[in-house]
Amino acid sequence: MTDTSRSFSPRWASPPGDTIQDALEEQGLSRESFAEAIGITTSRLPALLNGREAISVALARRISSAIGGSVEFWLARDGQYRDDLAMVEADRWAQSLPIAQMAQLGWIEKTDNWRDRTSACLRFFDIRDLAEWRQSYGNMLVHTRFRVSEKTTLDRGSAAAWLRKAEIEATKIDCAQWDPDVFLSALDELRPLTRVSDPQRFIPKLISSCADAGLALVVLRAPTGCPASGAARYLDTGTPLVVLSARYLANDHFWFSFLHEAGHVLMHAAAEAYVDDLDRSTERPAGKDEREADKFATDWLVPAPLREELLSGRPTPTRLHQLANEAGVSSGILVGQLQYDGVLGFGSVLNRLKHRNKWAGSTLEKA
Repeated sequence: MTDTSRSFSPRWASPPGDTIQDALEEQGLSRESFAEAIGITTSRLPALLNGREAISVALARRISSAIGGSVEFWLARDGQYRDDLAMVEADRWAQSLPIAQMAQLGWIEKTDNWRDRTSACLRFFDIRDLAEWRQSYGNMLVHTRFRVSEKTTLDRGSAAAWLRKAEIEATKIDCAQWDPDVFLSALDELRPLTRVSDPQRFIPKLISSCADAGLALVVLRAPTGCPASGAARYLDTGTPLVVLSARYLANDHFWFSFLHEAGHVLMHAAAEAYVDDLDRSTERPAGKDEREADKFATDWLVPAPLREELLSGRPTPTRLHQLANEAGVSSGILVGQLQYDGVLGFGSVLNRLKHRNKWAGSTLEKA
């Protein structure tokens, strides 16, 4: 009778078969004899030894009787191996995220080893394992419509991290029940904010007005690999979420992005998520939803009659200030619209009419 009280020291991330093989060599047993002793065929044995076949309770009893070790040991040994495999797989996934920037921006804690790093990423997404990731965020990414410029590449891991952080920030906003009519009315009252140059003054008011209508607005610095201007989606609670990255750090792009995403929220399916790189210089042809969102933004920023007047004359600072006063928006927004329509180049001297911003860590400030 084999001593079943003996124990073995498991190797991290190695299959139970490694420990079994050690015991066979130590006890002078052949693989064939071991297979016969535990009641399996020799053709099935490799799957057990390399970890492809899990150890059941019944099989653990037979292994214990054949080479020693308790039933609990073999079950724990197999369970630990599978947990280790899951952790290794999770580490590969974590490495697809912008971990260094996430830590730098304070989204996750800084860690000294890969296990802690992987655990931090799992906690950030509020998931237990990759299976839950695939079911939640992985599935969301499948149903996300990415609008990406020809000259940029969007990394989905970075986009997922950005969207998740926005989701976390959105839970801190006390939003009323979503009411599109209230939101449309609020938009009419937001026009004067476009003339305020300091983000620290206008962003809190913008967030508050959106929250009163039931929309969560988050202004969030995007990590490397996520060249998005904005995103729109509905949370599981039914609350619409708009995220703005303040890309290009100019007020014309900020407001166009906000209104573009607002257009998605108002006009398009709640089941869809949109991540938009609104680089107007070299863009692939936009789909119907994107064209509609673009039109919603441009019509709000410069109503049709004023747009005709804007495009009909020579753009000078004096004229732009005059038309901006009529539209109730900043002159820099009109410069952006002229660039959008191809009247002005993106290097125009009139760019000086735009309000410029900067990031100080995670805070958007006036430049």
